[in-house]
Amino acid sequence: MDAKQKSITFKSEAQKAVFERITPWIREIFGELAVSISSSRPIVRIAFGTAAVHVNVQPWKENDVVINTRSYVVTNVKITPELLHYLLRENDQMRFGAFGIDDANDIFFEYSIVGSTCDRAELKAAVSAVAFTSDEYDDQIATRWGGERAIDR
Repeated sequence: MDAKQKSITFKSEAQKAVFERITPWIREIFGELAVSISSSRPIVRIAFGTAAVHVNVQPWKENDVVINTRSYVVTNVKITPELLHYLLRENDQMRFGAFGIDDANDIFFEYSIVGSTCDRAELKAAVSAVAFTSDEYDDQIATRWGGERAIDR
């Protein structure tokens, strides 16, 4: 555990256990591209091409957690009916994950898995799906509708 992990505030023992189990996997798989971004929350960021992926361990139910993998694909974009239709049609083609829009109208792509049953291969698949999808779609969306990719921010 690195120095940042020592000061993280966990909401449950399950959250702590899963975060401590998956963090070494993330570092083994993604190497120096993976960094802890918060001294108080269980989040790891992974740089991938033009995208940035956040792996966040969140409480779920009484004794479990959800591992949420999210990447902001494009921010500061004007949301149009054409763009929304495009995102919904692309969601229909996705095997893992889906596009969404947050309160600031920023477009993200995310995928969540159950923490208690997650193994290294499943975690790698989840993070990779979000990373590859975000890295591919950020250019397409920014070119057609504008906005900023993670690398632009």
